[in-house]
Amino acid sequence: IPLIAVFGLLGTGSVFAMVLIFHKYGRVFGTLWMAAGITYYYVYRKKARMPLMDRLSVTEIPEPPVPVDIPHTTLMVATSPTTPSPVLPDILKIAKTDGARLLVVTVLEVPLSVPLAAPLPAEEQAARQTLALCQAIGVERDVLVDTRLLRGRSAGEVLVRTLRREKADTLVINDTGSAIAGAIETAVGRSGLPVTLWKFRKMGPAGPLHESPSRP
Repeated sequence: IPLIAVFGLLGTGSVFAMVLIFHKYGRVFGTLWMAAGITYYYVYRKKARMPLMDRLSVTEIPEPPVPVDIPHTTLMVATSPTTPSPVLPDILKIAKTDGARLLVVTVLEVPLSVPLAAPLPAEEQAARQTLALCQAIGVERDVLVDTRLLRGRSAGEVLVRTLRREKADTLVINDTGSAIAGAIETAVGRSGLPVTLWKFRKMGPAGPLHESPSRP
């Protein structure tokens, strides 16, 4: 039996009894105060679905797990048909660190006015030279770069099909603010693929590249 609690009950009980006996206003307001306290205690316990008399045990909440960086498996870089992506050297470093496969893709958008398989010798030659230059940049950094030259009506739809076929987990684009960049982002978002989209854009005429990762 906790003696301190017993002595406290006797002391406060005696004081309360004296107030009820000898104080006219205390007799009324003291009783109302105690009744209000007991009522509040009862209502609070009922609303919280707690027992009226039993003690509550506090369970320690475990700390959330520390997030673990999952290494990339396949990085896909969308580049212009005429020039390598300006962020390719940085992506090569990431691919080398994670031991990931790096795929560089360029898409020739064929207008609706010509057949999809129409010959585009000048555009194809420029695109192949760009992809060859991307492979050379990879060789300089000791990273094997796979390349794909694709064509279609919409670059976004072509990239989505390639992401699904190659099972890539990350798509890297150069966000130039153009309609093509916006269409690519929209197509990836609508696809529902578990792909991380990295958008890079220049902060100024000669400023650094700004990274804007997003996941649809």
